[in-house]
Amino acid sequence: MRLSSAWVFAILLGAAPPIAMPAGAPAIEWATEIDPALARAASETKIVFIDFTAEWCLWCKRLDRETFSDAAVIEFLRSKTVTVRIDADRQAEVARKYKVMGLPTMVFADAKGSEIGRIAGFRPPAEFLEEAGKLTGTALEIAELAKRVESEPKDAASAVSYARKIAGTGKTDEALAILDKAAEGAPNDPAIALARGDILRGAKRYADAAKAYAAVLANPQAGESAAQAALPLALCRLSTGDRDGAAEAAGKAIEGGKEPGEKAHALFIRAYAHTIAKRLDEARKDLVTATQLDPEGQWGLLARSILDRLVDIEEIRKDAPGKAPEKASEKAPAAAPRAGGS
Repeated sequence: MRLSSAWVFAILLGAAPPIAMPAGAPAIEWATEIDPALARAASETKIVFIDFTAEWCLWCKRLDRETFSDAAVIEFLRSKTVTVRIDADRQAEVARKYKVMGLPTMVFADAKGSEIGRIAGFRPPAEFLEEAGKLTGTALEIAELAKRVESEPKDAASAVSYARKIAGTGKTDEALAILDKAAEGAPNDPAIALARGDILRGAKRYADAAKAYAAVLANPQAGESAAQAALPLALCRLSTGDRDGAAEAAGKAIEGGKEPGEKAHALFIRAYAHTIAKRLDEARKDLVTATQLDPEGQWGLLARSILDRLVDIEEIRKDAPGKAPEKASEKAPAAAPRAGGS
């Protein structure tokens, strides 16, 4: 059978006429307005899936024919989202709000209408499901936590989890606001202060993070949270130039460390603080202890490499008493630990 030139052209562009679905086959139920979809998403703890399309969009038609007719895609969208279809020409205001620059564009939004992520262009079923799964996974967790916090405002643990998830999406101020509200009902909860420190540290606001961690250590009810706050406090203080404060906090981390690797890590950080304060003898003692505690671990091996460099410096001094040691090696035998690292 010969195909007409129109058919050939349409197939090359992915615009062959849609194939009819069997009678009774499942189909996606598309809403056509945003606000009712947002309300439904909030009540059902779902994500809003917005498919921007237009009558002239050939690839949109191919999405309908190949992807949105796939049983796995239909089940995914039905179970996790409220589906909305927007005509980008007739509902141009909505398209502008979501900065739609081309079609097809598929936007995932939370129940407040804030974009979570998007897929631009055609995707076959398997690729669509992979990308959509990544975009909706964390968002659904956040939606569930938000609902739980709203229904149980005194549940500080859920508020902390919610804030941490929100911070993970880059919304630092929103995450801190969640913690502020949680602290109103539990002002002395060390988990809230610890989460505040972690979120601020992740945003590289080291001075503020140090204050939050210090509050954890000063809390007599801190318990396990104190051990979790000590080393990050040391790293934040290093970043703000407080060497003595960093050494003190690292000391608390050494005291509270349970595993050899944890203690070796804290010893290494304290040794670094001593080094930049030119307390080399104290730095050496901490490095030696780190190698003894964790001889085959990351921090023990790193401490050993620094000790070897210190020995090299001493050999230079012995061989050439009148020659000054290399300042860079003596001053900072190790790369500076980063406050944003572990």
